[in-house]
Amino acid sequence: MAATSMVASIQTILAYVAVVGLIFIGLSILTIAERRKASVYLGAGDNDRLLRRIRAHANFAEYVPLALILIAGVAIAGAPPGSSMQVAPSSSPAACCMRQRY
Repeated sequence: MAATSMVASIQTILAYVAVVGLIFIGLSILTIAERRKASVYLGAGDNDRLLRRIRAHANFAEYVPLALILIAGVAIAGAPPGSSMQVAPSSSPAACCMRQRY
């Protein structure tokens, strides 16, 4: 792989990591805010809204790192630029966690 395409792949991967990091921070803030509002600091209590936020945050933390590793592997292995990154917006890992209104 040429050095310029490797740099482009790494830049694309870092862009994904940055966006995903911001989404993760947003999910964390929503979860913390709901915990404070419900005065529940361990578990979810009987609060269904808090439970949904906790699960969205946890699912994001569990699945997105694997997706990023797979995207990085495909990009670094030499796939043509953009081919590994063409994901429908509604099927991306971030969109899956953000679909429901919290």
